[in-house]
Amino acid sequence: MSRLSGGTSIACVHHGVFVSFLRVLAVVSVLGAVVSTLSAGQTQIARGGPSADLYSQLRVFSLASDSAIAENLILQRDRVVITFVQGTFYFAAPVAGKVRGAVFLGTGNFHSEAPADEAERANVRRLLKADDVSSDFKTAVLEFTDDTYDVIGKGAKPGAAVPPQAQHLATELLKSLLEENGLNLASRTLESILDAENPGIFFAQFDGGKRRRFSFLFDPQTRVPVTNFEINAGEKGLIFAYDSFIYSSDVWLAFFSKSDYESGRAVYSDMFNLVDTPKYYLELDLREPKKTMTLLARIECVSRIDNLRLIPFSLGEGLGNYDAERRKKQLFVQSAKLADGTSLEYFQEEWESGFSVALPAALKKGQSVTLEIALRGDFMLNPDNNQGVYFPRSTTSWYPRHGYLSRSTFDVVMVHRKRDKAVTMGIFVGDTPAGTKDDIRTEFRVEQPVALITFAVGDYEIHKDTAKMESGATLPLEFYSLPSDRGAIKEDFILAEMNNAVRYFSALFGDYPYTVFRGVYHPFGYGQGFPTTIMIPRADRADKYTYSFISHETSHQWWGDLVL
Repeated sequence: MSRLSGGTSIACVHHGVFVSFLRVLAVVSVLGAVVSTLSAGQTQIARGGPSADLYSQLRVFSLASDSAIAENLILQRDRVVITFVQGTFYFAAPVAGKVRGAVFLGTGNFHSEAPADEAERANVRRLLKADDVSSDFKTAVLEFTDDTYDVIGKGAKPGAAVPPQAQHLATELLKSLLEENGLNLASRTLESILDAENPGIFFAQFDGGKRRRFSFLFDPQTRVPVTNFEINAGEKGLIFAYDSFIYSSDVWLAFFSKSDYESGRAVYSDMFNLVDTPKYYLELDLREPKKTMTLLARIECVSRIDNLRLIPFSLGEGLGNYDAERRKKQLFVQSAKLADGTSLEYFQEEWESGFSVALPAALKKGQSVTLEIALRGDFMLNPDNNQGVYFPRSTTSWYPRHGYLSRSTFDVVMVHRKRDKAVTMGIFVGDTPAGTKDDIRTEFRVEQPVALITFAVGDYEIHKDTAKMESGATLPLEFYSLPSDRGAIKEDFILAEMNNAVRYFSALFGDYPYTVFRGVYHPFGYGQGFPTTIMIPRADRADKYTYSFISHETSHQWWGDLVL
């Protein structure tokens, strides 16, 4: 963090990389071919295909009449040992031919040693005042696609009445995970089934003991840690508990698998991605930025596995649940189809930080497909102190993404009011009429694969300069500033410092990697560096803090988020 004189705090925001870097170091849904609108406060279902039917079964989590008595039954999942001392399992109705869930009522114990990682051990001591994660419990709700049923289902018999408490726990599990963490466990389970994951996932939520309600997840493909917790270095296990005071979950423990620790190597989370996304075409309707944002996303996907049936995407995970922001402001899928017009089944709950798309036929490894996803929502942000410029509420989670930092090229088209200017990353292609005399179509293109992209729209004024590089080449510089009658910003100063910084780092690190370098004013207390473009507040006072701040943001052009 840099602090400008006058008390303005300037921080650099990096989409969660810093949190995971520290760890390394130390809906009812809209389904099927029938298209329904899902908006904030609404859930609708349109039944269409086999994937939708499976999803509906998982979402209901209906307990059947099968049950099993447990006495000192031990279930170990990686470093976690769960002992069901005495009680009864009530099993869910089979989905796709297998039991995928259960509710336990009785008494039990949970225990997990912290890994040999001082950062994780210190975290447990800080949060729990203990050296390990241990608790008794009286209830447990389990959902799984691994071999858990083979262990806990031995001796299962039909005929037992399901206690209302058990069914209530099963039903409330999916609801609470969605609202508290944006986690759609039914969708994650469906993905594991359809994509034939091996090993499968395991989830359990415990309550009634000294630690009250807490959850344990073991996700060998690292989907949930990445999408819902921004833990992305390859951690597969999480133990967490929701804290209503902070409107978020405390992660008590995040860990790699025991085999990862034994080998001394962990695979980065993006190595488990199901698809590569080499190309995006994004078309934004920003003509009513105070009311809504509409997005058409065409996504080229190349399968990384055989038998790919379901693709999950992150979306709006930067939104929180304070004041129901994630439910009210999320972008909701309006339709999903292939490039040839074939309608697709898709799954999205109103609290969810993402959605999933089911394919009509399984893809083989290396096979490609283009998805067309239409989305709409109240995702635009107009800062209270600046009524003329608009931004996505979460700068890096406004478009569908698979994995954490997959690299893609982008074509971005923004339709907006004639009086506004729209800006994003990459090369400015041009402005053309958008059908009426009052609307403009602005296009940018990012030709080098990048991990993150954002945009802004408003009544900007564009100020320009040219940097004369040591190689003899010239580099166009741009700064999108407020109109002079609304903000007295020293654009010449900012452009001069951008010029100094980009030339200095080019001499130090090598040639500037892009064909333009631009700054965009945003009225927030932080800066954010994207390829070709830095988002910065008013940073035009001649002191060492300003120089350091602009230099810091410029350095991201070479090093990305490795520069903190």
